[in-house]
Amino acid sequence: MTATEVEAPPARPLRSPGREPAWAGGTALEQWQQMLNPALSGQPRRRLFHERLERALAGGVAAPGVLAVLLLDLDGLRSIPDRHGRDTADKAMRIVATRMMLAMRGQDAACRVGDEEFAGLLVDAVDREQLRLRAGTLFDAVAAPLLLGGFRLHLQPSIGIAIYPSDGATGARLLKRADAARLRSRRWQHAVAFFDRQADL
Repeated sequence: MTATEVEAPPARPLRSPGREPAWAGGTALEQWQQMLNPALSGQPRRRLFHERLERALAGGVAAPGVLAVLLLDLDGLRSIPDRHGRDTADKAMRIVATRMMLAMRGQDAACRVGDEEFAGLLVDAVDREQLRLRAGTLFDAVAAPLLLGGFRLHLQPSIGIAIYPSDGATGARLLKRADAARLRSRRWQHAVAFFDRQADL
């Protein structure tokens, strides 16, 4: 991660209007804010995401070939508090969360699951290529420079994807295999990697 005294362009809104999902337990915005809220401890965030994932798998949203789980790693996020202070780190976290929300579609979901890690649920995809394009949009959104306190901060994303049902029929299996693909993506510095049995098992 580098820091220079230049201004970063603002993130471009990517979500199409009229795509807000009707989730139980609050509006779409409230659900996103809860799952991505850096002030909310990890367990409640993960519980909300797992509930959303299980509803998708059980409720008919996840017809074969149209649902995928992704894990996104942001290299450099963990070091911001030491280099630039906790306030800057919190602002960076809010910007990243907002960019993820804008880059993903209405019925998608995302959750911060670690210091530098996020889990995502992509639904209503036509095929693998569309998933790749949507993951690429997410990559570009969160990789855009951050201007915080006069510093331009760069975070490097790595994304791994597992597709239902070919890569797993349960939420736990999909998350595990998306994580394996994410590790390969980070190791080989690929923007996006799909789970591959030969490479990841």
